[in-house]
Amino acid sequence: MMNKVAKQCSKSTYHFTLTLFIYMERTLRFGIHTIRFTLSLVLISSFSFGPGLFSSTVSAQKTEASPVLTVRYSYEKQSKLGVSRYVLVPTVQKVNGSDYAEPKKRFKALFMSMKKNKKSNYGKTGYNYDDGVVLVFLDAEKERNFRFIMAEAVYTFTENGAKAVRFPKSKFSGRDYTRIDVELPSYRLILPYWEGLPPQQSQGALLSIGDGSLLTADALKVKLDKGDSDLISHLVATLKKGDEKAVASIVAAHKLNKLKGIEIGFIPLLQSAQVKLRELAVEGLMGIESKEVFKALREVMDSDPEANIKDKAALALSKAKDPKVAAAALYHNLRSTDAKVALVAAEKLVKIKGNEADQELLVAIKRTEANVRSMAIKSLVSRKTIKPLIKQLNAELEIDVKVEIAQAIRNQKSARKSAYNFLVTQPNGEAVLEALEAIKSEKLKGDIATWFEKGLRHPNANTRIKTAQLLEKSQGVKALKLLAKADIDDAESGELIHESIRNIYAEQSAKIILNDSARASSVSLKSAATGVLGQLYQKANVKTKKKAFKAVGQLAQSSKAWIRAEAARSLGDIKGEEARKALIKLKDDADVKVKRAVARSASAFAEDKMRSILLGYLKEKDDRIIEYSLISLGQLKSKETLSAFFNETYLAHKSTPVRKAAMGAVAEITSVLGNEKREALTTRINLRLAADSDSETRIAGAKALSFIPTEESRVALSTQLQDKDVAFVKSIVDALITHAVPASIQLLEGAMDHRESSVRTYAYKQASALEAAGLKKVVKGLFERRLKIEDNKELKEFLNSSIKSL
Repeated sequence: MMNKVAKQCSKSTYHFTLTLFIYMERTLRFGIHTIRFTLSLVLISSFSFGPGLFSSTVSAQKTEASPVLTVRYSYEKQSKLGVSRYVLVPTVQKVNGSDYAEPKKRFKALFMSMKKNKKSNYGKTGYNYDDGVVLVFLDAEKERNFRFIMAEAVYTFTENGAKAVRFPKSKFSGRDYTRIDVELPSYRLILPYWEGLPPQQSQGALLSIGDGSLLTADALKVKLDKGDSDLISHLVATLKKGDEKAVASIVAAHKLNKLKGIEIGFIPLLQSAQVKLRELAVEGLMGIESKEVFKALREVMDSDPEANIKDKAALALSKAKDPKVAAAALYHNLRSTDAKVALVAAEKLVKIKGNEADQELLVAIKRTEANVRSMAIKSLVSRKTIKPLIKQLNAELEIDVKVEIAQAIRNQKSARKSAYNFLVTQPNGEAVLEALEAIKSEKLKGDIATWFEKGLRHPNANTRIKTAQLLEKSQGVKALKLLAKADIDDAESGELIHESIRNIYAEQSAKIILNDSARASSVSLKSAATGVLGQLYQKANVKTKKKAFKAVGQLAQSSKAWIRAEAARSLGDIKGEEARKALIKLKDDADVKVKRAVARSASAFAEDKMRSILLGYLKEKDDRIIEYSLISLGQLKSKETLSAFFNETYLAHKSTPVRKAAMGAVAEITSVLGNEKREALTTRINLRLAADSDSETRIAGAKALSFIPTEESRVALSTQLQDKDVAFVKSIVDALITHAVPASIQLLEGAMDHRESSVRTYAYKQASALEAAGLKKVVKGLFERRLKIEDNKELKEFLNSSIKSL
């Protein structure tokens, strides 16, 4: 009775071949008998539908230009077996792919085709769409055709995904119409039953089971929900035929309904030559608890040639309630080349009892994927497998892996000492600091003190410095004894470690400062206390001031260079003529530390009194002495000394701190020079802006040019506005703003066009804050131009609001 007709359509993105069976049903509700008969097969070309043809939502076509061949219904006259009647006949209808993807456009295209086909019948009939329901506005002048138009509309639109059809502003308004409301004969689409299995929807179609019986989708779902044994037999038979699409449909239905007995159809498919069928069979067996299923999946896990199918079989077994079955699968998954599969296994093994799980997780620690490795370590810690993990600290593993293990076990009582002993001796300074950060609030005794001391003696200078700073902030005065063990003479870290000790003393009482500056046995502590005597002098009463000054004078004569240097520092804080005289006595000290301190403190006294000393220091070989001397000359705004260092010797010095200090001094002194002398500096400063690689040095140069309001200076600044250094470009913006003339403000457009939105934001905000009327006019013009091309939404809003206020 039924023949299969297939024709592959190549024009659509999504294709499948439908088997169409033509079935006609007529139900007359006005007391007339029901007639049911089967017509001979009518061949219809294969239709190419989107994947959601029978659902209320249709997926967008990947290729919008590709047409979709679907169905519309037309009421036509036919004569069969000597009987003439009008029947709703399905007709192939081509719809543009992009239109078909959107329900409203899809239904409109179908409606226009129906209307065009029968203009005289439809007249002025109209169309609209509302949330899955098609609205058809009947033409009152065509009332004699209402019955046929309504039938065509209901069948066509529900066939193509509509939930229902409404007929507003007519005597049929007020309700939704579906196929059960159609009283006319029609052909019906018949599909293989598996195409109607949930979650698929086959709206408007009948479903054919293998025995020839027909079901609606709702009737099929009822059978599924009841676990109907006959239906299960049909499903098993279909599975054995090995049709990939049918199998996929049954797998999807099984996930929703858990079909009892379906496994006998899936198990044979595990031996299929088709990879996809084996994969689907594993999915279908997922969650079924039986020895036969476990055995079949174990064979797949152990011997299938495809790694991904092995992994899926293992995943299915890992969900078994039998712990032995689950464990075996998890071990397999943990070894999987798929990191996602291994990660899940590492996490689940935390609950599996036995030494075998420990051993498998310990092996997983050697994996290259960081997330899998981390989860394996985490699971081992949760399983209290601590001793084996401690042993791993001495195993042949990558150092980063050992660090991760130590960090994971350090809070375990039995592993604490081993973990911290390992961490604080690592060449990776970040690991050391992270470990010390975790114990920064604990009492500095025993192992804690030892671990911090390791940090203070670490091979990496930055680690030594940060360890000292951590102790300063977390322990304060309690850390002094430990900090005294640090090497303050180290060229890379000594000064900054000493600074941390000095900072601690700055917070102490006068009694402690005076006592330790006189009696501390450690040079580190004694010198640091000496270094804050000047600060104590500034805030103390008269009596304490005398004690502090006297102490500084005595300490300035110490045999220890560190103490003399810190005395020089305090003399700068004390200020005054007596302090200056005491400081000058130290200017020719044999130790560079003392000279550095003298150079730094010189800025506290009159320029003419310190000029010659600082100029002499510029000839020293020690870069720090030169750096501090230049900083002091800048702070003193020593115009008379500018020519001594405004040259390549200092501005292009090999030491970045020296170059930065030299340009900073130029900027400070430029601010007090006359116009003519300022202008003479522009060319050299400009050359250094282009040549220097240090951001802070270039920023100092921009500051210097901000004090030279000439066209040459502005040109020099504007050529750097597209530089990649954001901080430097912002300093140029500041310099041009400082010039405060229309020409300089106009040049800000270069910063407003910078690739970095943070630079544009800064330029906009600085410009918008200008108050001079002439400058505001320039800014408004800039903002109006920028508003047309600025692509940042927030910045466009800022420009828009600023224009209104300018």
